[in-house]
Amino acid sequence: MIKYILIAVGFLIGAMTQTIAEESLQLPDNVCILPSGVGNIMAQYSPRSGPLVTSYWMPAIKDVLKAEEDLPVFLKQYSPQHPHLPLSKFNRQYVGIICAGKKRLFIYSFQSDFAVGERQCTWKKELFVVKDGGDSVWRVDYDIETRTFYNLNFNGDA
Repeated sequence: MIKYILIAVGFLIGAMTQTIAEESLQLPDNVCILPSGVGNIMAQYSPRSGPLVTSYWMPAIKDVLKAEEDLPVFLKQYSPQHPHLPLSKFNRQYVGIICAGKKRLFIYSFQSDFAVGERQCTWKKELFVVKDGGDSVWRVDYDIETRTFYNLNFNGDA
């Protein structure tokens, strides 16, 4: 009986430690996770290439931090024809999407100085729509299991 109680206590302590560790994680100021309900709006205003999105999910901070860690290397390797400002000059919005049964992150990125006035306060709560913008606005999907990026594309110019 005592053995089972000790095992249960061990599991509880492990779960609490993991929860505390996840709660201490923070996103950079220029990064946010949008609620899954934004997905339907995203489909209308921020077209993406690639497989059909079948549903949405709410990513954890650790999922986004994984993508943030991999993003600079990806952009340097797969997008040399698009000169980018440092990522610190871009805001990024993350939405959890499910494509072909796989959890992915949809990353929508725009140059930070586009968010001015009232939009400076709302970009972390709602999809930030930019028409045109060229290389200053881009989007990409990220598979959190394989740590692979897909479907990088940029806005056009007016």
